[in-house]
Amino acid sequence: MKAVVYKLLFLAGIITFEAKAQVNLKTEYFGKSSYIEEVNDSEVPKKVGEGKGYTMVYSGDLTIPFYQQLDTNSLPISYGVSISGAYASLDHKLKDTATPAALEKEILNVQAGFYYLKPLSEKWSLLATAGGGVFSPSAKPSEISNKQVIGSISTTFIRHIKPNLDLGIGLSVNNIFKHVMALPSVYLDWNIEKKIKVNAAIGEGVKLQVGYNFSDYFSTSLLAELNGQIAFVNKNGEDKIFYHQYIITGIHPEINIPKLALSIPFTLGISAYRPVFYSDRSLKSLFSTDHDYYYFNTSLYASIGISYNF
Repeated sequence: MKAVVYKLLFLAGIITFEAKAQVNLKTEYFGKSSYIEEVNDSEVPKKVGEGKGYTMVYSGDLTIPFYQQLDTNSLPISYGVSISGAYASLDHKLKDTATPAALEKEILNVQAGFYYLKPLSEKWSLLATAGGGVFSPSAKPSEISNKQVIGSISTTFIRHIKPNLDLGIGLSVNNIFKHVMALPSVYLDWNIEKKIKVNAAIGEGVKLQVGYNFSDYFSTSLLAELNGQIAFVNKNGEDKIFYHQYIITGIHPEINIPKLALSIPFTLGISAYRPVFYSDRSLKSLFSTDHDYYYFNTSLYASIGISYNF
């Protein structure tokens, strides 16, 4: 059942764009851990192969607004373009190629598109996006096929419940499962920025952060996050989705340089759960629990990034 939840949370926001002028870069490290097979919820998970695997993820995004201003209710009006990408390098010396331990060694995700944010009333706004992306098991352009390219159009209605709390729901129309179809999408943005700060967000992944602002230049928090990458692959003549997802938690200090609009966040903690598995590229598989489920065990996690708001 948890596999269904993770796939839904991830695929519903596979192509999303932030309507904020910013640049973000991040490097993540997932330490060595064993690869585990969980056949079903009633059986004891078992180790696959004799070795261990670790992963590096390099990601970045750029949002450029062509127009932005506040309306009479102090709600933002904005439209522009957004580009994001992630490259995952999976090192898995599992010494057992007769099993699904023969995993993909890299994942490339690149997305680009347009966004439009407009208030509909004092309490409602509309966020519309249109774009596309490449989700490939190779970073070589010559090895990217049209089956690894998808397009997406989404519409999200956002309710401004409080000045610091937005909740939205919408639909994303895409061709993830080869045929054009609609998936539900959920949007959440909750921020408390005082001495005690709280941030909860659902969009491209899920994030929860609770911390303390020591000054304008330094803060620290506890962070929990669900994120990941996917690749569309052909395995044994069948179209599959290769999932690399992760739940991380840890201490998240952040250095801020207000005059330069820069921040340097870093995280030290654990990768609590890192599912890495293949699933059929079909709508039926999205809700199926029949396939075997694989994940990397708990490991060290560390990341460092840089953000610029303009």
